[in-house]
Amino acid sequence: MILVTGASGRIGANIVRELTQHGYTVRAAVRPGTTRIEKLAPFKPQIVEADLTDRARLATLAEGCEAVVHNGVIFTGDPEKMVAGGLEATAILLESARRAGCRRFVFISSTAVYEGSGYRPGDPVREAEATTELTGVYGACKLASEALCSAYCLQHHLPTISLRFPMVTAGAELLSHGFLLETWVNRIREGEGAQNPSWCDAVHRAWENGQRIAVPLNRDGTAWKRHFCDVRDAARAVRLALEAREGYGLAMNIASVPVRYDVAAEALNMLSQWTTAEIPFPNEYRYEFSLSRAAELLGYQPSIDAPQMILDAWKGRQHQEVAGLIAP
Repeated sequence: MILVTGASGRIGANIVRELTQHGYTVRAAVRPGTTRIEKLAPFKPQIVEADLTDRARLATLAEGCEAVVHNGVIFTGDPEKMVAGGLEATAILLESARRAGCRRFVFISSTAVYEGSGYRPGDPVREAEATTELTGVYGACKLASEALCSAYCLQHHLPTISLRFPMVTAGAELLSHGFLLETWVNRIREGEGAQNPSWCDAVHRAWENGQRIAVPLNRDGTAWKRHFCDVRDAARAVRLALEAREGYGLAMNIASVPVRYDVAAEALNMLSQWTTAEIPFPNEYRYEFSLSRAAELLGYQPSIDAPQMILDAWKGRQHQEVAGLIAP
């Protein structure tokens, strides 16, 4: 039995799918009263309700389980709640797993542990570059939780592995990250970009000219490049971490392949026949994460390439079924 927290979310549900399809029995921990458990029905997990701030409930959650995948988190603007549902919940679940004699604890972390990595024209971002000088409580909670996982591995011999995901997308979600001009038009309408009127004017002109695909440009004229993680790759990495024979106590980057916005625009043009607008942007993105540690220790390699991600995102936008994916 594998305990999966946050099991009704887009990442958690796909983890449940991946594990059950590979023969594992899953205990799916979901937020009390959630209406999103229908997506889990085909995989027949054991459904349990557990609030991440309910210390007594969390303390017994791993009983009868051989491993834990801690994916749940409370993401909020309230720092106190984020600490309670993040760092404190992780601490309680680690102790629950230790007392239950679990053979593995997989913690779902985030590339939010890297500060200022959005524009990196040089080498990929490596795990050792995580910093305690973080400006976000979310990233700080993730990094502190990783440290707890490592401590439980070293002191209590509980094999732990932390997986750092960047932005995880499922199907049509990818397109909401600035690949379509409508995203930027809507954000401007909501008040974004007030300090950059020239950028706002460029977006509006392109929209009025009938252009619908966006290629944001960095200051040096290059197209944005961002490193996303398709949720199917994320789920497969979790399974590999559960099955790994090394890498305990470590954190590892997990992602699909970097996506260049100009290359994505070509694919979207072929699918939609829409035209493209290249627009200089006030903020910059050009980065990728090193996946070499996960490749060496987990045998992980991305299985979803950029063209497939774009095609599946377009299918999702058209409300078509995407193979191997539980949509949000």
